[in-house]
Amino acid sequence: MKSRIVICGFGFMGQLHAANILRRDDAELVAVINPTAKEKIKPVSGNIAGAALNWSELDNIPFFAGWPQAFYGCDFDAVVIASPTLHHAKGAVECIRHNRHVFVEKPLCATPAQIEELKTAIAGSSSIFHVGHVVRFMPEYLFLRELVSSEKYGKLRCLKLLRRTGVPSWGAWADKDTSIASITGPVFDLNIHDIDFALSLLGKPAEISAELEPCGNKLFNSTFRYDNGVTVEIDGGFADESGYPFRAGFTAVFDNAVLEYNSLAADKLVLSTGGRIESVVTSRDDAYRLEMEAFINEIHGGKSEHCSLDDAALAVEYSLEIIDKLKA
Repeated sequence: MKSRIVICGFGFMGQLHAANILRRDDAELVAVINPTAKEKIKPVSGNIAGAALNWSELDNIPFFAGWPQAFYGCDFDAVVIASPTLHHAKGAVECIRHNRHVFVEKPLCATPAQIEELKTAIAGSSSIFHVGHVVRFMPEYLFLRELVSSEKYGKLRCLKLLRRTGVPSWGAWADKDTSIASITGPVFDLNIHDIDFALSLLGKPAEISAELEPCGNKLFNSTFRYDNGVTVEIDGGFADESGYPFRAGFTAVFDNAVLEYNSLAADKLVLSTGGRIESVVTSRDDAYRLEMEAFINEIHGGKSEHCSLDDAALAVEYSLEIIDKLKA
């Protein structure tokens, strides 16, 4: 039986998730919730590649202006929430109360009060709840996680995570008077990926610090220090130049090896050990496809690795702490 899914929010991420759902045999996109009328919505591109949406596949899919219309206008089992972050909690709580399964794009929500509202709603509920921290499904990060877990090259000594790009020039990002265009934006939209990955890999740090770089851009550094001596440095933010290319990567230093990932390099993942340098070939699976597969698989009774509500809430809490330190 196919899972019947509604997507709320039809910007870049909503369109990407729609493309992946439409390619599945075990799921059906039954509706979209979006305040803009269907005929006025245009394809949106972002800073990452993903499944392409065939616009003609939307011809017979209804678009609703809000949740009430969707609940009364179609029958569905699950929802993918890809609306602006401030609206995540309200939509998710509404769906949990109606016994729907929920996939929420990162970040989970915007405030501690919304975290508590979500935790209260999910307590005792049978709703499946996943959060779209897609880096957990990316092959380079999965390879790093395996090396840390197996200790094949000894213990991890330090890790540097990098994720930077130019200030997006579309949508709400173009409004320089909103908080999304301030330092809040890059931490919440971009570097929460790395914050979540560090927390999922190593747990809560003993201490964190954060500071803005002195170049006038929205670039920053944050350091997580652990009781076992491991440090994680997160370099992130937006350059004021919108054309600055998106780049993600990491440098992981082990007792007996260094693993380097650079999304812009020809050899993206390189392992240096024993005096040798080798390019590491990983799976080419689409991480966005994999995270949606994990969600749908669990709806059908399976068990899959994913980012839980509690995990995502922790990433929000640490992101807010970093933002406070950067504003101090």
